[in-house]
Amino acid sequence: MAGRDQTTEKARLIAKLEAARREIAFELGSIGSVGTSLGSSLNPRRRIADSIRERPLAWAAGGLVAGALLALVAVPRRSGGQSGVSRLRAAVRLPFVTAVYRSFLSKQA
Repeated sequence: MAGRDQTTEKARLIAKLEAARREIAFELGSIGSVGTSLGSSLNPRRRIADSIRERPLAWAAGGLVAGALLALVAVPRRSGGQSGVSRLRAAVRLPFVTAVYRSFLSKQA
């Protein structure tokens, strides 16, 4: 009889332990989901990457405008060299092509 009492006591303790583990896992899961959402909202690199994936055309247009403005402001004029329009086209082409290419790659993945 003593062996049977120990067996039932072990079974009761194992069941209690499993219930406690499930409760802890549930509590940690709810804490983890809050931590994950907070962490992603504070991660600027991830937020920018998500924004680029959501609105690639807007980012391409922004790259185009930023490149054009940078070309007009930062590139000094040369005498006898390329015209301002040619320099502007060359400066705008790289960010625009890069943005379109990245957008295409993200849709393929």
